[in-house]
Amino acid sequence: MKFFLIGIICLIILIPVHNIHAQEQFGPGDNNYVIEWENNVQSLIKEKKYEEAVIYLDKILEQEPNNKEIAMMLWKVLEKIEYQSTTDSPYTIHVQVMVRDLNGNLLGVLESYNANYLPSKFFENWLSTVENNGIFTEMNDSKIFQVYEIMTPEHHHTGKFHWDTPIDNHPDLIVNLFNVFVPLMEIDMENERSEVILTFVKN
Repeated sequence: MKFFLIGIICLIILIPVHNIHAQEQFGPGDNNYVIEWENNVQSLIKEKKYEEAVIYLDKILEQEPNNKEIAMMLWKVLEKIEYQSTTDSPYTIHVQVMVRDLNGNLLGVLESYNANYLPSKFFENWLSTVENNGIFTEMNDSKIFQVYEIMTPEHHHTGKFHWDTPIDNHPDLIVNLFNVFVPLMEIDMENERSEVILTFVKN
């Protein structure tokens, strides 16, 4: 029941996540501290304090960006973090799907604000990188970016849109940053196409 935003995924793959450093919170790191940080990570994982573990893993990857073992550990820890609803959060995520036939006639419209996101330092770094790359625009004291796609569906039904990004320097380790759920609609994959507008707002 998934409906993938291929163009969006490709866009985000071009944006490295770790440009914004955890040293803003902890100060500049040193390789002498890496072993201590790794020990902290192990302790935090045992205590199921996954969001705190992500901070230290991020710090280690700043010092050792090609450390595959640490990158894999970060990926696994991020999978353990529960997604949080955007309701009453600093973020609003909206998707609009317009289904048309091959002649351009409008057949149906889906809209949804039913979204969740991955609360973590990793997600915050991604947002900061998006902002630093000038992708956000200012509107009514909020920061907004919007993506428009025309696509042929990969499945007969819509159901969920998601936004992914790789761990920097490790393009095979893909992290799902947020999801938007829409009402199910059957789509004729041979004779119909979808126009998708996804809007992300940082309030």
